[in-house]
Amino acid sequence: MGQGDAGALAQAGRFLFCPLQVPNDSQITLFSGWTGSVEGMIAALARTARALPEGWHIRLKEHPSARVSLAGALDRAVADSGGRLVVDNATDSFAQISASDGVITINSSMGLQAFFFDKPVIVLGQAFFAIPGLVTCAGSEAALAEALAAPDRLDYDPALRAAFMSYLDRVYYPRVTDLPDGRVEIDADALAAKLRAARR
Repeated sequence: MGQGDAGALAQAGRFLFCPLQVPNDSQITLFSGWTGSVEGMIAALARTARALPEGWHIRLKEHPSARVSLAGALDRAVADSGGRLVVDNATDSFAQISASDGVITINSSMGLQAFFFDKPVIVLGQAFFAIPGLVTCAGSEAALAEALAAPDRLDYDPALRAAFMSYLDRVYYPRVTDLPDGRVEIDADALAAKLRAARR
């Protein structure tokens, strides 16, 4: 799949971006919540996209590493949505985040990366960042439809996000230092502690 620039988005209108995840990834098979699967989420978006105000749509992009095509599910969803879903596999994902009015995800790290673009995020599944104030947690299809009915009201707490991202940077993730010779140095003790915690 190509990674075109944002030129195609100049006349796109207002939209929410939904970067699709790898269907058989453990993040989906174990933690997809009420959607059950990527295909389940696509079908739910097709049903709820009609709640969007006039002039809005949802743009979807297949994961470039996915080995199974979702073309059939996407074709059905686009038809069922009454034109409110658009598949754009060509435009760069970060360009789509930047041009969007928000991001929808089951639990992709793209939702977390949307924080760097100051975008509201709707989380449908289980994610470590699915915390009210950081994102809008839509724990059911009805909650998703309610969020889509008023996309202008999607928001987040900037101070909470800043504190959360500072915690990830300064506490959670082991320190990585760029060395003058181009190598990187990782805090071995912090990394070992994280690995021990993950095994519990």
